[in-house]
Amino acid sequence: MRLQLLIILSLIFLISNGLAQESRWQPGVELRAYPAGLVPVAVLSYQLSTQAEMAFTVGANVTDRRDWGEHENEEGSGFGGGLRYTHFFTTVSSGWFAGLVTDIWRLEIDWEDDNETRSGMSNITVLQPTGRGGYRFKLNEMFTLDASAALGAEINIATDGEDVGQGAILLLGVQLTF
Repeated sequence: MRLQLLIILSLIFLISNGLAQESRWQPGVELRAYPAGLVPVAVLSYQLSTQAEMAFTVGANVTDRRDWGEHENEEGSGFGGGLRYTHFFTTVSSGWFAGLVTDIWRLEIDWEDDNETRSGMSNITVLQPTGRGGYRFKLNEMFTLDASAALGAEINIATDGEDVGQGAILLLGVQLTF
């Protein structure tokens, strides 16, 4: 799975680097963290105006929910992507921002109950709508750094296997844009 992620992120970087020659397209990388996991993603942003941008993301979601789900231990990973709209209160080059994010993840969750006497695996499709806010720092003419927080829901829209955890989610993120 690590090799697949590396190949996907490399391809996205190469394609988006070519698109970055157009002034409105900007590639980047982001790391989101939440209490039960990490989400590294590749980002391709498109500047809609001086105060708005749309971004496409693709990446991985690695989770260790411990006993916060439906079972005593839930952990797993998978791939997905999303779409994000961001409004900047000054300009897209720096300052405060707020927006909406919708991600879809396809995860494989291994779970255990009763001290490993009962276990299984569930394949789930997760819809993750969130509201996101933060601040963009202009590092120099080539790079910006976003610090953000997102609050929303993790909704299992399709489950193959037993039900696993879902509910509210808080993500903290750092994004470097080229």
